[in-house]
Amino acid sequence: MLKPLSALLPVLKAWLNQYQTAVSHIELVAAEPQLGVVVRHTRPLSLSRRDDLQQLLTPLKAVCWFQGDKQGMLETIKGDAVDPRLSYALPDYGLTLSYHPQNFIQANAAVNQKMIEQALRLLKPQRHERFLDLFCGVGNFSLPLSRLAAHVLGVEGIAAMVAQAAENAASNGCESAHFIQADLAAVASVSDQLAGFDGLILDPPRSGAKVICENIPKLSPKRIVYVSCDAATFVRDAQLLYKNRYRLTQVGVVDMFPQTSHSEIMGLFVHPSWSIDKEK
Repeated sequence: MLKPLSALLPVLKAWLNQYQTAVSHIELVAAEPQLGVVVRHTRPLSLSRRDDLQQLLTPLKAVCWFQGDKQGMLETIKGDAVDPRLSYALPDYGLTLSYHPQNFIQANAAVNQKMIEQALRLLKPQRHERFLDLFCGVGNFSLPLSRLAAHVLGVEGIAAMVAQAAENAASNGCESAHFIQADLAAVASVSDQLAGFDGLILDPPRSGAKVICENIPKLSPKRIVYVSCDAATFVRDAQLLYKNRYRLTQVGVVDMFPQTSHSEIMGLFVHPSWSIDKEK
């Protein structure tokens, strides 16, 4: 998807040469079936200026939204509040996931599909098992996993993303996947509701999953796949899991953004009580 995004750059540059004093930054989103452009501005942009940009983007199959307040709603070129959706496909699992342009998703689509494949390979899900997906977002790992397991519970702190994940489960016929909201940085959220699952996927933000790893005996999964975007918090949390008898048996690095310092770490932590032979 890099080529379609690259085609937008000359158009955006020409437009910014006229209106750059009002724009703080622009986000480009490669999605299906169209591209998305989010323009954040610090001063009002007239409707004519907005329309000028959309006219330039339309031949490139891109739609544009504007945001005057960092926490505010997106607006159309006419200044109306809008709640848009984009989507991406996971064809190996027969899934299409919808998301809001400002939702967090794994930005490198090709690498994301490899990450999902690797996570499931490490987890070795069995048809009768139940899994927990913490920091689940819009269901990126939960829904593919639900194709292979008896039940998946996804937990996310942002209510809008929980609702989107549930919508994705319904639209894709993933009846074994369910989603709830919880503050995963709070000890109180590590409750009985999250206990008794066979396996766990952790895909936290850069701050990591310290509270979860400190309280992992309350959850007692047999194996954990930890997906990390920060090496320092991964090491910290790995030490916490080690203190709680989980052993790191496999680990690898995913080059999510080539030619940058950003990478993802994927590790499999196994409790001594688990053996794949026992699950067969």
